[in-house]
Amino acid sequence: MRETITITCLHCGKQKDCKASEVRRGQHKYCSRRCSANAVKVDHGEATCLTCGVTFIRRFGRERYCSRTCFAKAHSVWVKENQSGTNNPFYGKKHTEETREHLSIVKKELFANGTLVPFMKGKGDPSKYKRNHKISWNIITDKIKTRDGNRCIQCGSTERLMVHHIIPYRVCKSDEEDNLVCLCKKCHQPTYHKEYDFVEFFQGLLQQERMEINGV
Repeated sequence: MRETITITCLHCGKQKDCKASEVRRGQHKYCSRRCSANAVKVDHGEATCLTCGVTFIRRFGRERYCSRTCFAKAHSVWVKENQSGTNNPFYGKKHTEETREHLSIVKKELFANGTLVPFMKGKGDPSKYKRNHKISWNIITDKIKTRDGNRCIQCGSTERLMVHHIIPYRVCKSDEEDNLVCLCKKCHQPTYHKEYDFVEFFQGLLQQERMEINGV
């Protein structure tokens, strides 16, 4: 069994058994988090809550509300009066075409270098998400889908289309047209982690399609 030491709470005087090694490091001066929080409170005098009118003891010098609930209510009223509808200073104003174009370019650059990550808030790891956000990738996918007639090269379906790398991108690092084919979700799913089993098959389909286009 682990060694324990009985400590006396410096705030309420209650005794409690705690791990000896942690007590020797100076931990466990209080029996609970509530006692720890109450012990560091400083009496800044009484104040009246601006929302509910209850008198409370200030923990900080500028407290005006007795709880977060009262603060949230007061803040929502302020937003409605100052930031909602016609009260918003930007109400009815729009960016100029020049500003919109500038913002669009800046945002594309942030996606291209991996600073911004779709479907995620905040910033992402550029080394992990960089290729997914190359602006050129969207152009390439549209081009491949158009080349294949906006249909799956294997079954001919026109639903849930995506572009597949014949040789995995992690190996070849290539987005060349010869390495890309258009597949539907159903045909693409069996290739997961088995890309090399389908290399010759898709290369043959792509060559056959080119021969049909050229009339050979």
